[in-house]
Amino acid sequence: ALELWVAFRKGGGELSVLNSWEQSGGERSVATVMYLLALTGLSSSPFRVIDEINQGMDGRNERLVFKSLVEEATATGTGTQVFLLTPKLLPNLFYGEEVCVLNIFNGAYLDIPALTFASA
Repeated sequence: ALELWVAFRKGGGELSVLNSWEQSGGERSVATVMYLLALTGLSSSPFRVIDEINQGMDGRNERLVFKSLVEEATATGTGTQVFLLTPKLLPNLFYGEEVCVLNIFNGAYLDIPALTFASA
């Protein structure tokens, strides 16, 4: 089994094993995505998909994680595309020149009806 040792409190705090009893869901998400980012240099992949990793994070940690994702995804020579799927993004996030953001809006409350694939 894999054990991640983390500390989230100001001033360093003591390291403890990442688990659902000591850390919040947002803290576990931060630790997980930072661990996965640390592993990206060990394997190559044409793309990576990250689904709703920012759910449960406070604004500070969401900005930190998003900035780290952008920096890793746009690092020279990686050749990897990163797709972040999320129902929400904070305003004024850090974007690099190479970042493309696609917003997809769907639902019963939209004023403009969505086009179907057949009519597009």
